[in-house]
Amino acid sequence: MAKMKLNRRALSVKHGVSRDVMRHALNCVKVTPKECIATDGRILVKVDNWEHQDDDAEGEVLIPPSVLKFIEKMFGPASMQLPVELEEIDGKLRVKGFDDSGEITLTACNLEAKFPEYEKVVPKDTEHVFTLDVKLMERIIKAAKAASVTALSFRTQGDKYKAMEIRGIGSGCVEFKAIIMPWRKGFEH
Repeated sequence: MAKMKLNRRALSVKHGVSRDVMRHALNCVKVTPKECIATDGRILVKVDNWEHQDDDAEGEVLIPPSVLKFIEKMFGPASMQLPVELEEIDGKLRVKGFDDSGEITLTACNLEAKFPEYEKVVPKDTEHVFTLDVKLMERIIKAAKAASVTALSFRTQGDKYKAMEIRGIGSGCVEFKAIIMPWRKGFEH
């Protein structure tokens, strides 16, 4: 049995869900009272879910993408902070939330799959920590796409206050580089 709330911002993990319908354990979002996790086997997206939890919150559920779409459509976008309630009873997932007209309840089948033990692949200690502004990364990715780059590699000289070089790998003989400079005090990359 599982009982918890799902913070709507945690729906952002849906971007990490596998699109391979044959990989049932990856074609869902794992929700616990503490976090929401999705992976396609290559990337892993994890968002805290502890906000608004009741003291008796427990268990875990696997939510398929179709139910995530329904939650977002019926209860509003992920930017809304009001949580929806999740409860798993006898293999059925009950989702309860509120919209402008009142309470809405959805009942769906809980997935019968085992989510991968992702904790084993998450690095425990890292030598270098990089903090990149999302808007800056969007600009770099836009430039890389325009240059037909298909992959980016990140390099630094080990000091977090030195420039970081991002090189592009793609088809043809185009060389793509982006250099991120530590331009303000306290900036870490």
